[in-house]
Amino acid sequence: MMFFGGGMLLVWLLFIGAVVAIAAGVGGFSGRSRIDYVEPEALARRYKTPEEILQERYADGEIDRDEYMEIQATLRS
Repeated sequence: MMFFGGGMLLVWLLFIGAVVAIAAGVGGFSGRSRIDYVEPEALARRYKTPEEILQERYADGEIDRDEYMEIQATLRS
C-alpha cells in the first residue's frame, strides 16, 4: 500500500521530468540542425562587407571623397 502513497507521487514526478527532458532534447536538436542546411551563399548575403558599408557611408554623405579613398586604401592593404 505504501507504493500508492508517496511512492506513486515520485513515479509521476520522474515520468513528467523524463517527458520534459525528451521534449527539450528534441526541440534543441531540431533547432540546431536547421543551421546545417542553410546554403553558405545565403549566410554570406546576410552580412555586409566592409567595402559595402564604406560605399553606403560615402553615398549617404557621412564621409567625404578623401576620407573614402583613405579608408578604401586601408581596407585593400
